[in-house]
Amino acid sequence: MKALYYVADKVMELRDIPKPELKAGQYLIQVKSNGICGSDFEGYMGKTGRRTAPMIMGNEFSGIIAEAPKGGRYAVGEKVVVFPKPYCGVCDLCKKGMVNLCPEGICMGVLDANGSMCEYVAIDEKYLLPFDGISFNEAAFTEPLAVAYRSVFKISDEELKEAEHIIIIGAGTIGLLVLALLKYRGAKHVIISDAT
Repeated sequence: MKALYYVADKVMELRDIPKPELKAGQYLIQVKSNGICGSDFEGYMGKTGRRTAPMIMGNEFSGIIAEAPKGGRYAVGEKVVVFPKPYCGVCDLCKKGMVNLCPEGICMGVLDANGSMCEYVAIDEKYLLPFDGISFNEAAFTEPLAVAYRSVFKISDEELKEAEHIIIIGAGTIGLLVLALLKYRGAKHVIISDAT
């Protein structure tokens, strides 16, 4: 399969590598759409220590199940998005529903944990979420949309109603998604600011 490797600051290489070998219970996902996270770009530019070359970046993606385990919940051909941060499910944070803060796993495409800028990835069932009715490109927005959603929906209806102005600092992907969600929730005056 083809994989896009980060090999050094501002250097990427397209490489031929074997498809992932599946462990018990894993699914083989054919990546259909891949977003470029702001942290991928910062890693490529050498502005963060969160990428360890050589590695495959990417954590905002959607795909289709190419291989499924016997007795699995999902079938070959189903469209899925992936929760890109492994979690243990048993620590105190996981038990409180804060699996994104679990100390047991490294997010796909961060440090030396290979990500989704490749043709196939092997994923455990608990990280899969099937979808239908939207495109693969739209589905790849699930991860950044979840970040924006969590911040916007921490604001109570009362707080939102009382706010005369809401200011968003940063008009990147997350900032624009926050803007869309605030408008959806009925925010009166939203100002978004970014560097020129």
